[in-house]
Order: sequence, then structure tokens, then C-alpha cells
Amino acid sequence: MRKLVISGLAVGALTLGAVGIHSAFADEKPTVVQTDQEKPQKVGHGIKSEWIKKQAEKLGVSTEGKTTKEIANEVRELLLMEEAKELGIETEGKETKELMKEVKEAHILKRAKEFSIDTEGKELKEIAKDVFEASVKKEAEELDIEVEGKDSKELAKEVRSKKVIQTAEKLNIDIEDKSTKELMKEILTNHADEAIDQELFPFNKEKLWHIGKHNKGHKGHDIKENRNEDSSVDSEV
Repeated sequence: MRKLVISGLAVGALTLGAVGIHSAFADEKPTVVQTDQEKPQKVGHGIKSEWIKKQAEKLGVSTEGKTTKEIANEVRELLLMEEAKELGIETEGKETKELMKEVKEAHILKRAKEFSIDTEGKELKEIAKDVFEASVKKEAEELDIEVEGKDSKELAKEVRSKKVIQTAEKLNIDIEDKSTKELMKEILTNHADEAIDQELFPFNKEKLWHIGKHNKGHKGHDIKENRNEDSSVDSEV
């Protein structure tokens, strides 16, 4: 099975980690920089486009003459089909929207089982919230972050900050006296290719087929770690 990881390009409710790229780009207001051609380019959105193209090429998807949206859709649908097959979901004759709904539900229930979450009598939205909270807590504990007395939003912010610092250190970026936002800006502006190649945060954890699909039903616990600062953990379960 071809597996591609991508962290957050407008991901919806089904990310594989609790804190992803969506969060990283979320507090990053696009920064305008000059390219060699002297054309302004927004840091963040431009990197996402290049990232999508690179992942498409790895999957053998042609990018010639296609927009980023078209490429993302092709890759997303390809990986969605693979994910459906892995989950034992019949794909024949189903629209992408219908298939994604089934895969989302199966994925959430699978994650709930992994976390031993009781699903009896609960709506999918509630189960997804429980999975999200359990996932954030698990990531925090793995990063030696104190979880006692903290809600998921606070934990997700701390997890994100720790991951940004880890990425900066792996890229040999001086972290002295720099905020998380400043470090992320430096990663995206000067080290994006290297971070992508090494699949470092925020370029990890999420699958491409989640790109461009927002789940409005999960806004209640969308910490937005990826869209607006402190609001970017898009229910990543």
C-alpha cells in the first residue's frame, strides 16, 4: 500500500495525529517574500502547493498542466480508495463524498476502539471529540508534557509548540529567544524542502486524502491550531 503523510493542508476531522500541519499553518499569517523572479509569494500557501506536487509525483500522479486543486483532488481520491480498501469498505459505484463519509466513520470508530472509548449510544460527533481528546493527551504524554488540569485546547497548543521546537532542532535552527511563531516562520521560509523530505512536523502525520475537506460538524472542538492561532487542531483523530 502506498502511504503518504501530510500534515494538515486544510484537513478535516480525520487526521492521524492530534496536532498537525493545519495547526502549524494556522497561526502563521501568510508572509510575503520575494522570489528570484521578484514576484511576491506567500509563505505557507505556496509551500503547501509545492508540497502537494511533490507528494503527487511520489505517487505517480501527473502534475503537468494541472492546478494545485486538481492535483490534490486526484491524490486525495487515490488515497481515499486505498484507505477504504484497508478498512474493508466497498468502493464500487460510490461517489467520493459518500465514500469519504464511510471512511471517516470507520476511521473514527477504529480509533475509538484503539483508545478503549465507549461508543454505546453516542453520536459520531461525540465519539470523534472523545477520540480527539484521547489522541491529544496521548501525544502530550509521549512528549513528557504535564497533562493534569489541562483541557485539550491547552494541551494541543503545548504539543504543537514542542513539535515545532523539535523540528527546529533537527534542522539545526537556533531556537534561542525565539517564539514558536518565529520558529515556524523560519522553518516554512528557509527549511521547508528539508522538513518535507524528512517528514518533520508540520509535514507529517496526515494523509493527503484529507486535503480540502472541512468537517463543519467538528468546529466545536476545532482548536484551530492550523487555521487561526490556538484554533488549529482540526479535530485530528
